[in-house]
Amino acid sequence: AADLLAGVRLVARLQHPSMVTLFDAGLCGLDVYTAMERLEGGSLHDRLAQGWRPAPQEALRVGAGIAAALAFVHEAGLLHGRVEPAHVFFFGPTQLKLLNCGAVGPDGGHDTLPVDAFGEPAPRESSPYTAPEVLLGIALDARCDVYGLGLVMYEMLTGHTAFSGDSPQALRNAVLLSDVPEAHTRNPAVPRALSSVLARAMARDPALRHQSMHELLDALTTEPAVAGRTRRTVGRDRRLLAAGACAGLLAASAGGFGAW
Repeated sequence: AADLLAGVRLVARLQHPSMVTLFDAGLCGLDVYTAMERLEGGSLHDRLAQGWRPAPQEALRVGAGIAAALAFVHEAGLLHGRVEPAHVFFFGPTQLKLLNCGAVGPDGGHDTLPVDAFGEPAPRESSPYTAPEVLLGIALDARCDVYGLGLVMYEMLTGHTAFSGDSPQALRNAVLLSDVPEAHTRNPAVPRALSSVLARAMARDPALRHQSMHELLDALTTEPAVAGRTRRTVGRDRRLLAAGACAGLLAASAGGFGAW
């Protein structure tokens, strides 16, 4: 519990416009409690379940916002480890927060299963968002979050999870063995350039994915063909995302939770 509390406090020191804010954490017996900002709205999972199908540019905006928050988490030496629609929370028409950022060991080590702010381990076989390296027991790094974000964006754009199965074993086999149809083949409105970016992010072999969240963010925000936008619009969106990351870095360096 003490190690988990140290990890939660590391996360709490991070402040980013697209991350939920943790105000306090402590021990209650053998359990860790957390206090976080109150949010009113609903998760991306809820929106998708209700039939929401964002246009490619809207899905790209959501994905880029998540990527910017994850890049900030990675710069602090942490992983999220459970990137999925249930952990993306909308609290306004266009505003979102990333929930349950996981500290994979307070020393920044990535050789154990991630836990969320409530100490719950990432599922090995029961989630279609579990990375292959988790199933295989391979050491984790930032590329597992690249994979998770690719799956989330794929589902937003196609209305389908990349993998499914009627049992944990069937789902495990799908993740480890099945090929995923490219997004544009399931939704012709998806630009092929964006479809290719997602296919790379979801590569089964981590060595074939974008090697950092910044690399994936660049692919989503600097190439006009990805969303059919003008270079001026791409540059503006990129500057806005960078401004949010800088604000988070300044808040973290100010030691907002230094009293812990």
